[in-house]
Amino acid sequence: MNSIIMVTIVAGNIISKAVFPDMDTCMVSRDKVVKQPSVTVSCVYSTKKKDNSKHMLTIMSGFLKAINNAAKEEAAK
Repeated sequence: MNSIIMVTIVAGNIISKAVFPDMDTCMVSRDKVVKQPSVTVSCVYSTKKKDNSKHMLTIMSGFLKAINNAAKEEAAK
C-alpha cells in the first residue's frame, strides 16, 4: 500500500516526516510549511514495507522444535 510522506528539511537535516492519505492534502500542508525561511519540504510516495514478523516466528518455532526433537533423540541413545 502506498502512502504520501511530507519530509521537512532544515539546514540539510531531516527534522520531520508526516504521513498523508493523498498528494493533495500533503501539498496543502507543504505550502504552509515552506513559507518558513531555510526550510525545504517535499511530498513523496512511499511504499509500506511488509511485516514478516509472523513468518519469522513460524520459522523460529519450527527450528526450536527440531532442536528439541534432536535433543530427545540424543538423550534416548
